[in-house]
Amino acid sequence: MWTVRASSRTAAFPKPGSPYLLLLPTFISNSRSLSRSYKEAFMEPIPKPLFRRLLLTFLAGSGCFLIGLVFFLREDDMPFFTLSIFLFLFSCGKGTLFFLHVKKKTYTVLEGTCTDVRMNLLGGTQDICLTDAEGNEHRLVIGKDHKIRAGYSYRFYFRDSDGISPGRNPLLKKALLTDNLLGVEASAGGPSALV
Repeated sequence: MWTVRASSRTAAFPKPGSPYLLLLPTFISNSRSLSRSYKEAFMEPIPKPLFRRLLLTFLAGSGCFLIGLVFFLREDDMPFFTLSIFLFLFSCGKGTLFFLHVKKKTYTVLEGTCTDVRMNLLGGTQDICLTDAEGNEHRLVIGKDHKIRAGYSYRFYFRDSDGISPGRNPLLKKALLTDNLLGVEASAGGPSALV
């Protein structure tokens, strides 16, 4: 036969006048300010091109999982379902890391007016000359899927490249900017539609 015995322990609360009670309001106000700053940091809006990339990353993983689930239920295809689970987990991990990078703002924004666009015949790229507010020219090579027009203002988002410093080499700087492109959007001076 089992017997249940209640514990005789009670929570020990500090006595009135204790120095711990004097520290309690300070602790509560500090925790509120920390939670407020945490909420403010994570509630800032994500730029539209980065949000679109984040959303597509999560949707691709979810789509792989759902297709794998359908094939598993219909055809009893366990290897395909396992592969779809791995793709889903990889997509979730990649999306979470990307979300943290966006919220920590570990990306570079290059904003300026496009002064020249040249299509490359070989390879699906185009050369863009962008002039920022200080008058500095930046030459970029991006894919043709981004519709860039001369005379309009654009905002380019680039992943920060750690450990590699282009220095004065313009070709290395151009390669780093091209490989780390996260997204493009038209700024306030340009067309209202996203590119």
